Amino acid sequence: MQAHKNVHELAEKMLGSHREHGASDAEPRLPALHDARDRLLAALKSLANEVKVARDNRH
Repeated sequence: MQAHKNVHELAEKMLGSHREHGASDAEPRLPALHDARDRLLAALKSLANEVKVARDNRH
């Protein structure tokens, strides 16, 4: 799932930036991480709904 990969990539970049330059360099990236997290959660909710619909249609 690309959304999951994006969250990890952004977090890794932030951690590297924090290690090299401190929190002040990583903090501006938080909104992008939050957006990626929100997209991942939306994708997971959609997937859960698809599974539920498929399960309901089998019965």
